[in-house]
Amino acid sequence: GVQTQTLNILQQAACGVRFFDIRIAAAVTSQTHASGRPVAELRAFHADDKVVMKLDRNVVLKGTNQPVRVTQSKLAGGAFGLALTEMLQQARNFVHSDLGGKEFLILKFDKCTNWAHIASACWSTLGLSMYTGGGNLNTKTLKDLKGKVVVLFSSKGLSELPPNTNGILGFKNL
Repeated sequence: GVQTQTLNILQQAACGVRFFDIRIAAAVTSQTHASGRPVAELRAFHADDKVVMKLDRNVVLKGTNQPVRVTQSKLAGGAFGLALTEMLQQARNFVHSDLGGKEFLILKFDKCTNWAHIASACWSTLGLSMYTGGGNLNTKTLKDLKGKVVVLFSSKGLSELPPNTNGILGFKNL
C-alpha cells in the first residue's frame, strides 16, 4: 500500500512484506570518476514507460572502478528510489537477523534495464544468502527457503544472461 512506500526494504520486511516487485534502471549521478567517465548507479524507479528515455553510455558503476556500458534511463516523469545495492543489503540483513532468520524474501525484477549488472549485484551483495537451490518454488517448504533471498527475473531478463545462471530463477506472469 501507499504507507509502505515510505519504508525501505528492511522496514517493509519487518512489517511482514515478503514479496517485492522491483524495477531497476541506471541513473547517472552528478559524480565523475577519476577516468573522466560519469558515475552511474542502479536504482529503483517508478515511471510510465512513455516518459523514460533510454540511451547507451559508457560509465563507471558506483562503488567500482570498471568502465561498463549501461542503458541509462532519463525520466521525464516519475522518480528514482533506493539504490539496488542498498535494497540487496537490507534484504540480506533481514534474512540474517533474529526477526527474519526463519523467513525468506522474494525479489522479483521486472521491466528493468542492465540485467547482467543487476545479476552481478545480486551475487556479490547477497552472497550465501541468495537462494541457489533451484527447482520449483511452488513445492519448496519454509525449511528449504528460510534465511534466503529468492531472486526472480522476467524472461527478458533471463534471456540477457548466460545459460545456467546460478541462483536466478525465472517467473511468468499469468
